[in-house]
Amino acid sequence: MLVWQSTNLCNLRCRHCFIAERPKTDLDTAGVRAVFENVARGLDPSQVRVAISGGEATIRRDLPEIVRHIGDLGFAEVGLASNGFLLGQHREMLDALVESGLVSLNVSLDGPAEYHNALRRHPKAYDSAMVAILHALRAHRDALDTTVTVSVSPGNFKTYPQVLDLAEQLGIRYAKIVSVMPYGDGAKNSDLGLSDEQLVQLLEDVAARREAFLAERTPLLVSMTCDGFLGRFEGASRSGLFNCPAGSSVAAILQDGRLSACAQLTQAFSVAGDLRTQPFDVLWRDGFRPFRDRRWLRKGPCERCEEWRYCQGGSLHDRSEEGELLRCHALRVRDAMEARREPRERSVGSEPGSTPRAISRTARGEASAARPARSAPRGSSPPRRRR
Repeated sequence: MLVWQSTNLCNLRCRHCFIAERPKTDLDTAGVRAVFENVARGLDPSQVRVAISGGEATIRRDLPEIVRHIGDLGFAEVGLASNGFLLGQHREMLDALVESGLVSLNVSLDGPAEYHNALRRHPKAYDSAMVAILHALRAHRDALDTTVTVSVSPGNFKTYPQVLDLAEQLGIRYAKIVSVMPYGDGAKNSDLGLSDEQLVQLLEDVAARREAFLAERTPLLVSMTCDGFLGRFEGASRSGLFNCPAGSSVAAILQDGRLSACAQLTQAFSVAGDLRTQPFDVLWRDGFRPFRDRRWLRKGPCERCEEWRYCQGGSLHDRSEEGELLRCHALRVRDAMEARREPRERSVGSEPGSTPRAISRTARGEASAARPARSAPRGSSPPRRRR
């Protein structure tokens, strides 16, 4: 997949946005066309899907023209992720995009309305998104695959199921669930982060909904997105085992023409080069080698972790500029499950002669350090920064 981060600019100021700064560095229409032509020369475009994101892509007046150009170059399909605000205010905009070749639309919907508007800091954000969704479903159901993404935080933890119920009633077939990522504005608003117990409850709910889908009790498929490796919930809350696709099966054209491993990565090491001056095939071949051999990430808590063979360091969203682990959902899941057991074990431990079995995160680390461990692989180092 190729993501085009069409702009850093947006018409909303969402409290959880991963973009911290918004300099106006967007390519003009000719620049965007040239960059996609560069990519099309370096691969077989018929094998590549293009996903357009932002910022908010619909603030670009040339968006229908660019969608058409991407299709004319032979890319497999073009999809759009949007907050739905302008698409709801100006329904003819969606009509033009579909006519230009858009085949999928993902709209952010965090509802109910009061929460959605507060999170996105606009009193008409929810109504506009709903108008966009309804217009897509009514006017373009056969031509457009319409889905929703729900950001779950403590503020809508008890009410996000209402969004999923609404999606099912509307005939939407797929909904993505994401927890707030702790960078950009999301890092500034710590009240948006789920507790470990809330995370586990969310994963249990998603797993139950997926089981219902597989049993044909609901037509709505719900899935966690690329938050990171989820430990015991892998395979239950999403299809297969998580593998961060950044730089291996996914790349992103940034708003200024640089090529990144993923549009949502903010680290300098994620940029391979500049598509305005460098050929795509060279950047793709050489620029993302550290993303395809991630042994350099096996340090700190990951060095002796038994789940490394599955997660390979988890999502790069959760890494610092130096590759240090900032958060680990698998560890959070283990901590929450352990905390659930502790009351029972404390009760057992209060009996004469009994020994509590629960151990803390620190104790686990000490126990792991005491065990002989496989040495970390050699010969791999953090990627160099690219300008």
